[in-house]
This record gives sequence, structure tokens and C-alpha cells, in this order.
Amino acid sequence: MTETWDDVNKQVKADWRDDTTPFERVYEIVEQTHDGQSAAEIADRALVSEPTAT
Repeated sequence: MTETWDDVNKQVKADWRDDTTPFERVYEIVEQTHDGQSAAEIADRALVSEPTAT
């Protein structure tokens, strides 16, 4: 079976979600963000709800 990049990305996101707290994910995204982003954009990247990212 050949894995596609989409399959790999889904698995990595699932592992990241399982291995970290929502706060850790938001913090990590904010640390990597150089340009201003909305809470919705950060929430999307951190795999959390928008209220969690605010």
C-alpha cells in the first residue's frame, strides 16, 4: 500500500493532537508565527476551537 501525503499529514496531526494539550499546541503555533494572525487562523493551525486560541 502506498501512503499519500494527505494520509501522512492526517496521521501527524492526529499524533500531535494526542500527544499535546490544546494550550501547548496554541503556544507552539504562536511561537512560530511572525506575522499577525487572527484567533481563527491560529485555532485552525493548532487544531483547537477559536475560543481556546483567544
